[in-house]
Amino acid sequence: MNILVIIGNYYPYPSSTANCITPLLLSLQEEGHIVSILTNTPQNTKIPYRMIVNGVEINGIPDRYAYYINKIENFIQSHPKYIKNRVFQNILKSPFYLRYQIPAIIERLPSGFIKDNLYKFMGMNKISAFHLMITISHPFVSQLIGLEIKKRMVDLKWIIYELDPYAFNFYLEDSKRKKYENQESRVMKYSNLIIGTPELIRLYKGNIFSKYRKKMHFLQYSVQDYRKLYQLNEKINHNVVGEFFIAYAGKFYKEIRDPMPALKIFEKLSLNFYCLLFTNYQDNEFLSFIDRNHTKFVIQEHSTHIDTISTMIKADVLFSVGNTVELQVPAKIFEYMGLGKPLIHFSKIKDDPAKKYLENYPFALIINEFEGSILEKVEKIENFFKTMKNKEMSYDEVVEFLPDFDERNVKENFLSIINKA
Repeated sequence: MNILVIIGNYYPYPSSTANCITPLLLSLQEEGHIVSILTNTPQNTKIPYRMIVNGVEINGIPDRYAYYINKIENFIQSHPKYIKNRVFQNILKSPFYLRYQIPAIIERLPSGFIKDNLYKFMGMNKISAFHLMITISHPFVSQLIGLEIKKRMVDLKWIIYELDPYAFNFYLEDSKRKKYENQESRVMKYSNLIIGTPELIRLYKGNIFSKYRKKMHFLQYSVQDYRKLYQLNEKINHNVVGEFFIAYAGKFYKEIRDPMPALKIFEKLSLNFYCLLFTNYQDNEFLSFIDRNHTKFVIQEHSTHIDTISTMIKADVLFSVGNTVELQVPAKIFEYMGLGKPLIHFSKIKDDPAKKYLENYPFALIINEFEGSILEKVEKIENFFKTMKNKEMSYDEVVEFLPDFDERNVKENFLSIINKA
């Protein structure tokens, strides 16, 4: 069966979510299916837009609209406050709205990036004749691309995989919430099956989306055996200076996953440490903090997943920052647990969904940012560092504690759901 998968941030610098999804996609290939991936590609990358990786065809679409809007957002962040006025922001963005939005309205076509993906799919489908499409809400625009394809190819089977509470993020204004609910409902209506995290499926079965409950199936994230998956790069060396090596890999977001409380706690440690951050976060406060503390905190903006894993497996402790969204589990904790390394998780909210997954992992320390003094948190972390120095678990030891997340079991459940489409 020819299968098209639409997912964001998959290549060349995959997100933690993309990394957790990869074993599932490879399992389709192992079953004899032919898998093609459609993903966004950074506008200024030198990576080719079509490549074969692990036997899977990856097709990259440059998201020019997001690229230029992000550059404007970064410009706004780094200039005086009056530029942050919404009127000035809209003036700065207007050329790109005119370029991407207005023509789409006139032509009654999907706008910008969605239209580019639709045209790319049409070309790929002439060659591959897809039988099944899987769209993964990372981000939700993947579902909107899938919707446009499904409307034109009604016989194509469509599975949606929901990872983000798109219409139920707490920060949404009421007007946007209604719009997002309508979009998500249309996606569910046209789909053949719905896969989601346990948190989301429970939510959807009890709210306005309950009418689609017969289509719904929950699937856990998997904890992967990275030592088996990759031939790790032993030559990776970041000239670590310090008795303790701390590492983080992933994106930060000011409103959803702000790293500053965690970094300010690390700054107070009396231990001699070195902290490596694999991230491209451009917030001014963050960059100023790194600049002031450049002997202890170092940024690595772009790195392949193999090189990132090869580095992190040498760390003494990994750390993660929780989301402020109650129903969105940070996928990176599953990556971290797969490495069998000690893990510090900074929780931002009382109902942080990551906590229930970490409570059975014996090498985890959860720090609640919302309670207790900085000195108390510093003491807990220093004790954890000293206790966990040079400790790690094999993959088999990890899944003894986390059998539900064994990638072999998750793959089997995934394939069972796919066969129902």
